[in-house]
Amino acid sequence: MGKKYYQKWGKGIDNNTEKQIDAFDRKIFEDFIEEIIVFSQEEISFKMKCGLNLRERLVK
Repeated sequence: MGKKYYQKWGKGIDNNTEKQIDAFDRKIFEDFIEEIIVFSQEEISFKMKCGLNLRERLVK
């Protein structure tokens, strides 16, 4: 991951030269997320390409 990873997420590691991301970026999303798993209307999981699963509860 290293430097490239941090730059993609908008927080450069060399004196913060990269612009911070303040809106959804489809390219970055597709670079890191392998799939989205829907468990119910209230719960989903983001399966990242690195193997990490982020389970999220959706609140109305």
